[in-house]
Amino acid sequence: MNYKKTIGIEVHVELKTKEKLFSPSLNLYGDLANSNANIIDLGYPGVLPTVNKEAISLAVKAAQVLNCKIRKKMHFDRKNYFYPDNPKNFQITQARTPIGYDGYVEINDVVALEKNFRNQINKHNKVELKGKDLSDKEFEKLMIKISGKSIFQSAKELRQKQDIVRDDGTVVYVELFNTKEWCKNIFQITHQTTVEGKYTNRYDVTILINGLPLVQIELKRRGIDMKEAFDQIKRYKNHSFTGLYRYIQLFIISNGIDTKYFANGDQELNYGFTFYWTDVNNDRITNLEQFCTFFLERCHVAKMIARYMIINETDKLLLVMRPYQVYAVENIVDRAINTNNNGYI
Repeated sequence: MNYKKTIGIEVHVELKTKEKLFSPSLNLYGDLANSNANIIDLGYPGVLPTVNKEAISLAVKAAQVLNCKIRKKMHFDRKNYFYPDNPKNFQITQARTPIGYDGYVEINDVVALEKNFRNQINKHNKVELKGKDLSDKEFEKLMIKISGKSIFQSAKELRQKQDIVRDDGTVVYVELFNTKEWCKNIFQITHQTTVEGKYTNRYDVTILINGLPLVQIELKRRGIDMKEAFDQIKRYKNHSFTGLYRYIQLFIISNGIDTKYFANGDQELNYGFTFYWTDVNNDRITNLEQFCTFFLERCHVAKMIARYMIINETDKLLLVMRPYQVYAVENIVDRAINTNNNGYI
């Protein structure tokens, strides 16, 4: 039996409304427990919750900012759980008909990309920065440190912390990419970004991690030779992959039916080093939808960059492991950490 894996993130956001979402009780954080409650909050028999219009309005605005499609008809469902302290209580869910869906982050050009990078790097380093975002001067220092480098050198910088002297004379160490806890990076997707180089290029899909473009995806229609997508990336690389785009680690090419991945590099890209992804049984996953489900799941693609890419100092190459190599390493690590059995390589 085949299963389709879908992985999402649940984020809880408290909207700034005067009243609660489903009752007219005041929404005041920090008041005494149960002091702002009424018969709806207490779940009395026969009472019906009424949704807060202001909350719906704010949610629609948030969805629009994220370029979501707004659902014209929506409803809430009641989910019953057993609460030992109040068995009659229930949850209200909108899982089946969310207000916004199919959203994305729009990065129109290099200026917008850099602005977004600044926002995301501040968020990612919030603890190190002690809640104080980088000033214009401090961010300029960071951009000078990480810009103008080769693809190979950019890959090294990505995995190192950047020391920045703050305006008050203190030093902070800014992390571009969390290589140890890769799931804790910030992920975004943008598409149709226009970049002016030798020619005007418009990139299909880019995965941003902490605001940096680390994965570039080039798509072609079904029936088109996948090598055309590869050649398109070669043209982009020669004409407009500059600035922050030198931090691209992986390329994905697909015509919908066949999908492959390969590493970026300063050398001439070679189609012979493009790879299909496979499962643990060595069965190829070529269909674009299935590939996205397995390979581009956020934690997995971040782990590929963090753990399964090789920086070859001798030849100044950036390499990515093939599927069998990834699974072999994972098995070796698992045996070393989780068992007392002997093993060999």
